[in-house]
Amino acid sequence: MEKYDLVVIGAGPSGYAAAMRAIDFKKKTLLVEKSRVGGAGVTNGALSSKTWWELSREAAAFRKNLRRYNIHAPSISYREIQSEVQKAVAERKDMLEEHMEIIRKSAAKYLDFKEGTARLISQNEIVISNGIKKEKVYADNIILATGSRPRYLPELPIDEKIVMTAHPSMKPSPSPRTSRSRTCRASA
Repeated sequence: MEKYDLVVIGAGPSGYAAAMRAIDFKKKTLLVEKSRVGGAGVTNGALSSKTWWELSREAAAFRKNLRRYNIHAPSISYREIQSEVQKAVAERKDMLEEHMEIIRKSAAKYLDFKEGTARLISQNEIVISNGIKKEKVYADNIILATGSRPRYLPELPIDEKIVMTAHPSMKPSPSPRTSRSRTCRASA
């Protein structure tokens, strides 16, 4: 059984930062992620929803200021904005993967990365499953950084057209009927 000073379960922004900080202190660290480095925070969560939010705020302010001077506001292409958000997310994902590769080469004795689902079986033992392959590891310390998911509120219907969660916001969809887009993200 492989032994680590620290196992971080979840390679989203918090888990990734915790693993990098442990490496700074020369701790043998295992980072476990079930899908992609960056987690939902980068791939389809906070980064995309905050980018949508900022772009919609800026567009609304721009339109408001143009109206003050009786200038007709240009149309806003939902698809172009969606493309910009996707580019920002792809750029951040590439940056994280490149950073992981640099760390693997320069501090290989301190960082391991395993893709799979982790399950605690005792205070210091974890089983990592990837398909039919299972591996048991030991850790002096464990950080659970498994992220969040949207919370649906009964008084706020989420139709993924006008009110959206962060998760489907990256999927191609027809542009909304109005140029104003509202994004809602509530974490559990």
